Amino acid sequence: MRSGQKNETVDKVIPDLAPRSPPPAAAVGQRNGVPLLPVRNPRPRVTAETVNELRDELL
Repeated sequence: MRSGQKNETVDKVIPDLAPRSPPPAAAVGQRNGVPLLPVRNPRPRVTAETVNELRDELL
């Protein structure tokens, strides 16, 4: 139930929801003290060379 349905305040509802939250994603490393998340779908980087090759294919 939502807090509006029970007439409860936010400070009473949040502690009830916190234990049900999903566990945090596993950090791969850190950069400047900030945890890095894993890359879900690694793709090659687009470079100017790649763009030029694709453009030349269309012409």
